[in-house]
Amino acid sequence: MPLIDLQVGPEDIGTGPRPDIHPKAPDPSLAETFGAAFRLENTIGSFIASQAIKSDPLEIEEGFDVGTFLKDNELEDFAPRFEKVFNTRSADAIAADIRREEKDRRTLSASGGMGIAAAMGAGIVDLPTLLPTGAAFSVLRGGASASRAALAVGAAAGLDASASEIALQSSQQLRTGTESAINIGGSILLGGLVGGAAAKIVGPKKYVSAGQKLERELANTDPDQGDIILEQIRRDLDAQPGGAAVVDRPTLEDLDIAGTSAKAIARSTKGLNPLLRVMQSPSARAREVIGKLAETSIYTNRNMAGEGEAAAETLAKEWAQGRVARVLDDFQSEWRKSDEKLTYRAFVERVGRASRRNDIDPGGNEAVSRAAQSMRRNLVEPGKLESIKLGLLPEDVKVSTADSYFTRVWNRNRLIAQEPQFKAITEQWLNEQIDQVSGDLASQFVSKADRDAYVKEIANSVFDKLTGRADLDEGETLFKIVPTKRGPLKERTFQIEDSRVEDFLEDDAEFVAQRYGRQMGGEIEISRKFGKPDMKDAIKEVKEEYRGLREATTTEKQRQKLDADERSDIRDISAIRDMMRGMYQAENNSTNYARVLQGVQAFNYMRAMGNVVMASVTDVMRPVMVHGLGRFMNDGLRPLMTNLKAIKMSAKEAKLAGAVAERVLNNRMATLADLNDPYALRSPFERMLDNFATTFSKATGIVHWNDFQKTFSSVITQNRILDDVTRYGAVKQKERAYLGFLGIDQNMAGRIARQFEEHGETLDGVRVANTELWSDETAVRIYRAAVNKDTDSIIVTKGLGDIPLFARTPTGRAILQFRSFALASHQRVLMRGMQEDATAFWTGAVGAAAMGAFVYWLRATAFDQEVSNNPGTWIGEGLDRSGIFSIAFEVNNAFEKLGGPGVFSGLSAAGRLASPGADARQPASRFASRGLIDGFLGPTVGLAKDLTSVGNSAFKADLTESDINTMRRLAPFASLPYIRAPLEHLLLPELKEAVSE
Repeated sequence: MPLIDLQVGPEDIGTGPRPDIHPKAPDPSLAETFGAAFRLENTIGSFIASQAIKSDPLEIEEGFDVGTFLKDNELEDFAPRFEKVFNTRSADAIAADIRREEKDRRTLSASGGMGIAAAMGAGIVDLPTLLPTGAAFSVLRGGASASRAALAVGAAAGLDASASEIALQSSQQLRTGTESAINIGGSILLGGLVGGAAAKIVGPKKYVSAGQKLERELANTDPDQGDIILEQIRRDLDAQPGGAAVVDRPTLEDLDIAGTSAKAIARSTKGLNPLLRVMQSPSARAREVIGKLAETSIYTNRNMAGEGEAAAETLAKEWAQGRVARVLDDFQSEWRKSDEKLTYRAFVERVGRASRRNDIDPGGNEAVSRAAQSMRRNLVEPGKLESIKLGLLPEDVKVSTADSYFTRVWNRNRLIAQEPQFKAITEQWLNEQIDQVSGDLASQFVSKADRDAYVKEIANSVFDKLTGRADLDEGETLFKIVPTKRGPLKERTFQIEDSRVEDFLEDDAEFVAQRYGRQMGGEIEISRKFGKPDMKDAIKEVKEEYRGLREATTTEKQRQKLDADERSDIRDISAIRDMMRGMYQAENNSTNYARVLQGVQAFNYMRAMGNVVMASVTDVMRPVMVHGLGRFMNDGLRPLMTNLKAIKMSAKEAKLAGAVAERVLNNRMATLADLNDPYALRSPFERMLDNFATTFSKATGIVHWNDFQKTFSSVITQNRILDDVTRYGAVKQKERAYLGFLGIDQNMAGRIARQFEEHGETLDGVRVANTELWSDETAVRIYRAAVNKDTDSIIVTKGLGDIPLFARTPTGRAILQFRSFALASHQRVLMRGMQEDATAFWTGAVGAAAMGAFVYWLRATAFDQEVSNNPGTWIGEGLDRSGIFSIAFEVNNAFEKLGGPGVFSGLSAAGRLASPGADARQPASRFASRGLIDGFLGPTVGLAKDLTSVGNSAFKADLTESDINTMRRLAPFASLPYIRAPLEHLLLPELKEAVSE
């Protein structure tokens, strides 16, 4: 990996410089730059490009005169390269290599910062770099200090660089000894810095036999004894009642966070979110409950032993994402087939009305009817059947309010606007109900006025519940509303006919399907885990354990600490339960204040996140961190290029699970950008903002990028899971830990293996599960949950427990907007990486840092910003944008914004020592556009500040160039690269010139 500019000097070839007869190439393209970099700085690319190594220079050709050849081709300056050439073919090959290398060097030189980034990237992905020597790891294995680790890794880096330089020298004509020496020295220096940091962060245990593990991973030479041992496991499991393994309740130690490094990080960041807090609780039962409830990307000791179970949150994704995405895909497909010219919004509203009428469109539109039938078949009916099994609905449940069941979602805004009309309809219906159930009115009411007051009280109660003015009963689900607790209608549900109140119901079938899938999934999966969706029994067990812990203590301080821990655990568990059920902070999030902030957050997203795809380029290396380079290449890249049919079949499995649904649902971007809850009721204006935000996401290309990355990752994940379960008895313990982490224990591995062997298929190395054919429904659920969990951890997608509870409040969302990725990646990238294979993690980390440096250059070049020539700045930018040390860099960058010393200032100083004359730029470019207020109080406060500033200048008719830049930042959609570039180069200069006159 070069650390200096590529130059050819006369002292290196023993002759004077050759006149450059070729004009300098103007502005090389991206393809030309990367091609030149790989030919010059990658050993494989260099060998492929070289023509000289394909010829035999010692073959004697009669009549060949090397002097004449050099003179005729104006190559006298390179005579030393032809000393042992005795034929025209080899001479032509060497001459062609010289001209190509000269051209490539001019291309990289003309490319500036991009040339540096391309050369770095070509060196990082070179074979010697990706196959580190074992020297460094043998030192770390013994518990090396940071200094010894720095020496060891620096030496290893030097050996790698030496291997690369030897190969490059043998395949290139113009590569000089000085150039190679400087590159080797620079690699030793950089390797030493990385090695010392790695020893501090990871510790020696992670590096045991890391080089050998990577070699085995690339060779994929695990012993093939799985069939024999798996058969024995099956016999053992089949001998147990019901085929299920009997396990004791996990202990506090079983549920402890695995790994010294990860545990230390968790301890230091315990207050970040509810998940980290409860996972370090003194109550084993609290830890067990949170593990069953919330998705975690952190290994426990139990997982390391090959045990674990899927969390309710993960299992619910098949409902909220997989099934809902299937329905919405069908909506889009049927809308396009419709003979009737309807907007998509009008179409889904017709689907909603048809769903109350036996799935038949009253207007006779067959496409509408088919769409309604798809929703019932894929979502509504399965939800009803599962609810009956779990006792959430009675076995004889039937629809009494419409011809067919379509979950009622009340339009709150319409209810409020037409309150008198709704109450009049409700009172009329209530009077009819009284006449049916009360018999003799005199025995029920003392007078007509008493009856009227009673009816009015119930109507007001119903209205208050439907509009959020009254809290829901804790045990209440989406299936009923109890309007009263006294009189003849006591405990009767609000079973008014849909036809009477249809004007107040939500017809938008897309919105109803998403809300139904999320709530139904939460109710069902929590009930499966804990018996009831309110989790009262589980919370009671936590309280009982704490009671025992307090009784066993001897000091008042210990009892007070346990009391605080108990309250914290119950608050955190209850919060995540309510999030799954769609009830958390319902009252606060429905206030006008909250709704205004939600609208502003959508506006912030549309004005600030146009470069989100560029910032997400580092996602490419995440599968390497988790699965390793071998699986990345063999199970990902190879089939992507040679077996697209199998990739599509595997991707279909991921879609059924809900792992690949961004194009339809936009879930990842909505969560990471802290947009509105997609299941909340909104006004027409709020829905318009949501539609604009969705359009903006599509305009950025992020939904397609996310789907591609999740598809690619899910293919590797599925291949790994199916390979492991079919060879469970033979796989190494780290693979059993991986399965346990995903919720697949020994018993479930056998069940999944049997289903795959019976119904799955392997197409040129790609394993396709075909879960739609499986007969074991539980195995289907667990397999799909495993795919969801791993994919959402690799391509970081925020879970319910990954961010502070404060971030779920209106004010918290506004302050922490756009920081969700940092909070989520802390656990899903850094902590998980500390617990898995060290070689895979650090290989991916180096690649992600290189990608981050590339993003830094790409962004600066795209928007005509200065690119630093300081190597320390490039390293800092790469690490900052890699997403690995996200929390640390968020804190560091904010601190440096205040003028304090930090990572960037330190790396900048080191870069100037290594490269005298380098610039002294220090701040992170990610924070360059943020002011102090924005950096600490969030983009909403920053928006208010910018609006005030520009408004004040406009009022005074004294706009400045700074105001023009601020106005560009305030404009929605202006951050999209293909809009921003013309603005920056065409419109804004004119405006700035106008205001400066």
